[in-house]
Amino acid sequence: VFYCAFLLSGDQRQEVKQMKAEKAKVNREFKDGMFRTLFNDKEKMLELYNAVSEEQMGKEAIDEIETLTIETPLYIGSRNDLAFLIDGKSMFFCEQQSTRSGNMALRLSSYFGKTLDMMFGPEIYGPRKLKMAPPSFFVLIFGDKNTPELQVEPLSKHFTENAPENSVELVVNVYNICYSEKNRLLKRSKTLREYSMFIFFVNEYLDREMSLEEAVAEAVKRAKSEGILVDFLNKYATEVEGMLTGITVEKYGEVMKREGFDDGKASKAIEMARAMKNDNKPIDEISKYTGLSTEEIDKL
Repeated sequence: VFYCAFLLSGDQRQEVKQMKAEKAKVNREFKDGMFRTLFNDKEKMLELYNAVSEEQMGKEAIDEIETLTIETPLYIGSRNDLAFLIDGKSMFFCEQQSTRSGNMALRLSSYFGKTLDMMFGPEIYGPRKLKMAPPSFFVLIFGDKNTPELQVEPLSKHFTENAPENSVELVVNVYNICYSEKNRLLKRSKTLREYSMFIFFVNEYLDREMSLEEAVAEAVKRAKSEGILVDFLNKYATEVEGMLTGITVEKYGEVMKREGFDDGKASKAIEMARAMKNDNKPIDEISKYTGLSTEEIDKL
């Protein structure tokens, strides 16, 4: 799931604030930020790769990991969660979504196409035959006790007619990472298991009618006391609440459509500003390249 914070004006901004202020139990769409940050480390990438692919590549493979996650402003609004090339032999694409989406295969197809564009650039139009590692696609969701541990989502399910032989297929393995002692994938990755446990803690406190802020604070204390994600929480404890709440890309799209926003200029400028701000670029530089005022940028 991708989340977008965006700048509106007047009543629209107030509407967004009200949505964000609602109890998280009403909108438990956990932001990709925590997953992205947690696994933005080559050692963790290797751990996750070994878990979902059921391979056991050694630590020497860490030096052979090349990050492919889309970060460039060229694809504003299309940042994926995690993508990398490992040992030159496999391209790995993984998304973490809070709930099952009907368009997971479509989204990953889009990210894959953009990744190829970034990898090969103009060479893709040249005469030389280019080579690439085979890709694999995974989505991790927080299902419930009735959600299977593994489901398969093919791109072809979106086709309106039977596909001809020279069509295309992309298959996504969808894993349920809702915390359970029996979950086999969680047993294969310590970091993923602890991430799942932390989200379980947050949900448990939300069930007690706590606010998100209170639930996260209690979950952080509990996790630290139980030795869960200790290093991560020591480093990012103050940012965790922001990582776990936000407006989904679906809600973003609904508001944009309802308010008649140009899908290009306004939203792209805002997303570019957010990306630059996350990279700690100077406000005046962000304003120069996006056309937004310093006041607008401060509110992002």
